[in-house]
Amino acid sequence: MRDRDPEMTTALPFALARRWLALADRPLRRGVMASDLRALDAPSLALFFQYLLAHRDRDDARVLYLDTAVVTLESDTLARETRRDLLGRLGQDPSWPVFAFLSDAPEGRPPAVTSERPYDFEDIPVGVRKARARLRDLDTLFKMSADPDPSVIRILLDNPMSTEDHALRVASLRPQSRGNFLEVVRSRFGVRERVQAALADNPFCPVRLAVALTPLLTRPHLEEVRDASVLDPRVREAARVLLTGGP
Repeated sequence: MRDRDPEMTTALPFALARRWLALADRPLRRGVMASDLRALDAPSLALFFQYLLAHRDRDDARVLYLDTAVVTLESDTLARETRRDLLGRLGQDPSWPVFAFLSDAPEGRPPAVTSERPYDFEDIPVGVRKARARLRDLDTLFKMSADPDPSVIRILLDNPMSTEDHALRVASLRPQSRGNFLEVVRSRFGVRERVQAALADNPFCPVRLAVALTPLLTRPHLEEVRDASVLDPRVREAARVLLTGGP
Protein backbone atom coordinates (compact mmCIF):
# COMPACT_ATOMS: atom_id res chain seq x y z
CA MET A 1 0.00 0.00 0.00
CA ARG A 2 1.39 3.40 -0.98
CA ASP A 3 1.92 6.07 1.66
CA ARG A 4 -0.73 8.76 1.20
CA ASP A 5 -0.31 12.50 1.49
CA PRO A 6 -2.62 13.60 4.37
CA GLU A 7 -3.44 16.85 2.56
CA MET A 8 -4.45 15.02 -0.61
CA THR A 9 -6.70 12.45 1.09
CA THR A 10 -8.99 15.24 2.32
CA ALA A 11 -8.98 17.27 -0.91
CA LEU A 12 -12.40 18.45 -2.09
CA PRO A 13 -13.39 17.86 -5.73
CA PHE A 14 -13.55 21.55 -6.71
CA ALA A 15 -10.12 22.12 -5.15
CA LEU A 16 -8.66 19.29 -7.23
CA ALA A 17 -10.34 20.64 -10.36
CA ARG A 18 -8.94 24.13 -9.76
CA ARG A 19 -5.44 22.74 -9.12
CA TRP A 20 -5.38 20.69 -12.33
CA LEU A 21 -7.07 23.20 -14.62
CA ALA A 22 -4.32 25.66 -13.76
CA LEU A 23 -1.97 23.42 -15.76
CA ALA A 24 -2.51 24.24 -19.44
CA ASP A 25 -0.01 21.70 -20.78
CA ARG A 26 -1.95 18.47 -21.22
CA PRO A 27 0.89 15.93 -20.69
CA LEU A 28 2.07 17.84 -17.60
CA ARG A 29 -1.49 18.05 -16.25
CA ARG A 30 -2.05 14.32 -16.74
CA GLY A 31 1.23 13.53 -15.01
CA VAL A 32 0.29 15.65 -11.99
CA MET A 33 -3.20 14.13 -11.96
CA ALA A 34 -1.82 10.60 -11.95
CA SER A 35 0.41 11.42 -8.98
CA ASP A 36 -2.42 13.12 -7.09
CA LEU A 37 -4.93 10.34 -7.78
CA ARG A 38 -2.51 7.79 -6.31
CA ALA A 39 -2.37 9.86 -3.12
CA LEU A 40 -6.15 10.08 -2.65
CA ASP A 41 -8.12 7.64 -0.52
CA ALA A 42 -11.24 5.87 -1.84
CA PRO A 43 -13.81 8.24 -0.24
CA SER A 44 -12.14 11.29 -1.81
CA LEU A 45 -11.84 9.52 -5.16
CA ALA A 46 -15.53 8.59 -5.07
CA LEU A 47 -16.51 12.21 -4.41
CA PHE A 48 -14.32 13.40 -7.25
CA PHE A 49 -15.69 10.93 -9.82
CA GLN A 50 -19.25 11.82 -8.83
CA TYR A 51 -18.41 15.52 -9.08
CA LEU A 52 -17.05 15.12 -12.61
CA LEU A 53 -20.06 13.12 -13.75
CA ALA A 54 -22.50 15.64 -12.26
CA HIS A 55 -20.77 18.58 -13.98
CA ARG A 56 -19.99 16.95 -17.33
CA ASP A 57 -22.04 19.57 -19.19
CA ARG A 58 -19.32 22.12 -18.36
CA ASP A 59 -16.34 22.36 -20.72
CA ASP A 60 -13.76 22.44 -17.92
CA ALA A 61 -15.26 19.36 -16.24
CA ARG A 62 -15.31 17.52 -19.59
CA VAL A 63 -11.60 18.21 -20.03
CA LEU A 64 -10.86 16.87 -16.55
CA TYR A 65 -13.14 13.87 -17.03
CA LEU A 66 -11.28 12.84 -20.18
CA ASP A 67 -7.90 13.37 -18.52
CA THR A 68 -9.01 11.37 -15.47
CA ALA A 69 -10.25 8.52 -17.65
CA VAL A 70 -6.98 8.42 -19.58
CA VAL A 71 -4.71 8.37 -16.52
CA THR A 72 -6.98 5.90 -14.71
CA LEU A 73 -6.89 3.47 -17.64
CA GLU A 74 -3.11 3.60 -17.71
CA SER A 75 -1.46 0.89 -15.65
CA ASP A 76 -0.57 1.46 -11.99
CA THR A 77 -2.40 4.78 -11.56
CA LEU A 78 -4.81 3.31 -9.01
CA ALA A 79 -3.98 0.17 -7.05
CA ARG A 80 -6.37 -2.76 -7.48
CA GLU A 81 -7.45 -2.60 -3.84
CA THR A 82 -8.20 1.11 -4.17
CA ARG A 83 -10.29 0.56 -7.31
CA ARG A 84 -12.27 -2.22 -5.62
CA ASP A 85 -12.96 -0.01 -2.61
CA LEU A 86 -13.88 2.83 -4.94
CA LEU A 87 -16.29 0.67 -6.95
CA GLY A 88 -17.93 -0.50 -3.74
CA ARG A 89 -18.61 3.10 -2.76
CA LEU A 90 -19.83 4.07 -6.22
CA GLY A 91 -22.08 1.01 -6.38
CA GLN A 92 -24.81 2.96 -4.57
CA ASP A 93 -24.76 5.72 -7.19
CA PRO A 94 -27.69 5.62 -9.67
CA SER A 95 -25.15 5.96 -12.49
CA TRP A 96 -22.89 3.14 -11.25
CA PRO A 97 -22.63 1.35 -14.68
CA VAL A 98 -20.78 4.42 -15.96
CA PHE A 99 -17.98 3.67 -13.48
CA ALA A 100 -17.42 0.15 -14.83
CA PHE A 101 -14.17 1.35 -16.40
CA LEU A 102 -12.67 1.10 -12.89
CA SER A 103 -13.40 -2.62 -12.80
CA ASP A 104 -11.04 -5.55 -13.33
CA ALA A 105 -13.74 -7.46 -15.22
CA PRO A 106 -12.44 -9.29 -18.32
CA GLU A 107 -12.77 -7.64 -21.69
CA GLY A 108 -14.80 -10.44 -23.22
CA ARG A 109 -14.42 -12.08 -26.61
CA PRO A 110 -13.52 -9.71 -29.48
CA PRO A 111 -15.89 -9.61 -32.46
CA ALA A 112 -15.44 -12.29 -35.09
CA VAL A 113 -13.96 -11.19 -38.42
CA THR A 114 -13.92 -13.09 -41.69
CA SER A 115 -10.72 -11.49 -42.98
CA GLU A 116 -8.04 -9.03 -41.96
CA ARG A 117 -8.19 -5.58 -43.51
CA PRO A 118 -5.46 -4.91 -46.13
CA TYR A 119 -2.64 -2.52 -45.30
CA ASP A 120 -0.34 -1.12 -48.00
CA PHE A 121 2.76 -0.99 -45.78
CA GLU A 122 2.32 -4.31 -43.98
CA ASP A 123 5.71 -5.73 -45.05
CA ILE A 124 7.68 -2.53 -44.35
CA PRO A 125 9.75 -2.44 -41.11
CA VAL A 126 8.24 -0.49 -38.21
CA GLY A 127 11.13 1.99 -38.19
CA VAL A 128 10.44 2.96 -41.81
CA ARG A 129 6.72 3.28 -41.10
CA LYS A 130 7.48 5.58 -38.17
CA ALA A 131 9.54 7.78 -40.49
CA ARG A 132 6.68 7.92 -42.99
CA ALA A 133 4.26 8.87 -40.22
CA ARG A 134 6.33 12.05 -39.79
CA LEU A 135 5.92 13.11 -43.43
CA ARG A 136 3.80 16.08 -44.54
CA ASP A 137 2.01 14.35 -47.42
CA LEU A 138 -1.68 13.99 -46.48
CA ASP A 139 -2.30 11.01 -48.77
CA THR A 140 0.58 9.09 -47.19
CA LEU A 141 -0.64 9.99 -43.72
CA PHE A 142 -4.13 8.76 -44.56
CA LYS A 143 -2.69 5.42 -45.68
CA MET A 144 -0.56 5.30 -42.52
CA SER A 145 -3.69 5.69 -40.37
CA ALA A 146 -4.40 2.02 -41.07
CA ASP A 147 -1.16 0.97 -39.33
CA PRO A 148 -1.76 -1.65 -36.61
CA ASP A 149 1.23 -0.58 -34.47
CA PRO A 150 0.40 1.93 -31.66
CA SER A 151 3.90 3.43 -31.79
CA VAL A 152 3.34 4.40 -35.44
CA ILE A 153 -0.13 5.79 -34.72
CA ARG A 154 1.26 7.87 -31.83
CA ILE A 155 3.72 9.57 -34.19
CA LEU A 156 1.08 9.99 -36.88
CA LEU A 157 -1.42 11.70 -34.57
CA ASP A 158 1.32 13.95 -33.18
CA ASN A 159 2.23 15.06 -36.70
CA PRO A 160 1.13 18.73 -37.15
CA MET A 161 -0.21 17.83 -40.60
CA SER A 162 -2.60 15.20 -39.23
CA THR A 163 -6.27 16.14 -39.05
CA GLU A 164 -9.37 14.95 -37.25
CA ASP A 165 -10.13 12.77 -40.29
CA HIS A 166 -6.96 10.77 -39.65
CA ALA A 167 -7.95 10.25 -36.02
CA LEU A 168 -11.48 9.28 -37.06
CA ARG A 169 -10.15 6.65 -39.42
CA VAL A 170 -8.00 5.11 -36.70
CA ALA A 171 -10.95 5.15 -34.29
CA SER A 172 -13.38 3.65 -36.81
CA LEU A 173 -11.37 0.86 -38.43
CA ARG A 174 -12.60 -2.70 -37.83
CA PRO A 175 -10.74 -4.77 -36.87
CA GLN A 176 -8.38 -2.49 -34.97
CA SER A 177 -5.47 -2.99 -32.57
CA ARG A 178 -6.48 -2.33 -28.97
CA GLY A 179 -3.49 -0.10 -28.31
CA ASN A 180 -4.43 2.23 -31.15
CA PHE A 181 -7.63 3.28 -29.40
CA LEU A 182 -5.78 4.62 -26.38
CA GLU A 183 -3.35 6.46 -28.65
CA VAL A 184 -6.32 8.25 -30.24
CA VAL A 185 -7.83 9.32 -26.94
CA ARG A 186 -4.42 10.44 -25.64
CA SER A 187 -3.84 12.61 -28.70
CA ARG A 188 -4.97 16.19 -29.28
CA PHE A 189 -7.96 14.77 -31.17
CA GLY A 190 -9.22 12.86 -28.13
CA VAL A 191 -11.18 15.91 -26.98
CA ARG A 192 -13.32 15.90 -30.16
CA GLU A 193 -16.80 14.48 -29.62
CA ARG A 194 -16.92 12.90 -33.09
CA VAL A 195 -13.72 11.02 -32.30
CA GLN A 196 -15.00 9.95 -28.87
CA ALA A 197 -18.24 8.69 -30.45
CA ALA A 198 -16.31 6.72 -33.09
CA LEU A 199 -14.25 5.05 -30.35
CA ALA A 200 -17.25 4.15 -28.19
CA ASP A 201 -19.18 2.83 -31.19
CA ASN A 202 -16.37 0.51 -32.35
CA PRO A 203 -16.87 -3.06 -31.03
CA PHE A 204 -13.08 -3.59 -31.07
CA CYS A 205 -12.52 -0.72 -28.61
CA PRO A 206 -11.56 -1.98 -25.13
CA VAL A 207 -14.70 -2.11 -22.98
CA ARG A 208 -13.26 -0.03 -20.14
CA LEU A 209 -12.26 2.77 -22.54
CA ALA A 210 -15.63 2.73 -24.34
CA VAL A 211 -17.51 2.90 -21.01
CA ALA A 212 -15.28 5.73 -19.80
CA LEU A 213 -16.12 7.79 -22.90
CA THR A 214 -19.91 7.48 -22.70
CA PRO A 215 -20.45 10.50 -20.37
CA LEU A 216 -18.79 12.71 -22.99
CA LEU A 217 -21.23 11.77 -25.78
CA THR A 218 -24.23 13.78 -26.91
CA ARG A 219 -27.69 12.26 -26.65
CA PRO A 220 -27.89 11.13 -30.33
CA HIS A 221 -24.59 9.31 -30.01
CA LEU A 222 -25.64 7.78 -26.68
CA GLU A 223 -28.77 6.45 -28.36
CA GLU A 224 -26.66 4.89 -31.11
CA VAL A 225 -24.42 3.20 -28.54
CA ARG A 226 -27.40 1.99 -26.48
CA ASP A 227 -29.02 0.41 -29.53
CA ALA A 228 -25.85 -1.11 -31.08
CA SER A 229 -26.23 -4.87 -30.59
CA VAL A 230 -22.59 -5.49 -31.60
CA LEU A 231 -21.28 -3.59 -28.57
CA ASP A 232 -20.51 -5.10 -25.17
CA PRO A 233 -23.54 -5.01 -22.83
CA ARG A 234 -21.56 -2.95 -20.30
CA VAL A 235 -21.05 -0.16 -22.84
CA ARG A 236 -24.70 -0.20 -23.85
CA GLU A 237 -25.82 -0.18 -20.21
CA ALA A 238 -23.65 2.85 -19.44
CA ALA A 239 -25.25 4.68 -22.36
CA ARG A 240 -28.75 3.66 -21.23
CA VAL A 241 -28.20 4.90 -17.68
CA LEU A 242 -26.92 8.24 -18.94
CA LEU A 243 -29.99 8.60 -21.12
CA THR A 244 -32.49 7.68 -18.41
CA GLY A 245 -30.72 9.08 -15.37
CA GLY A 246 -30.84 5.85 -13.34
CA PRO A 247 -31.67 2.13 -13.21
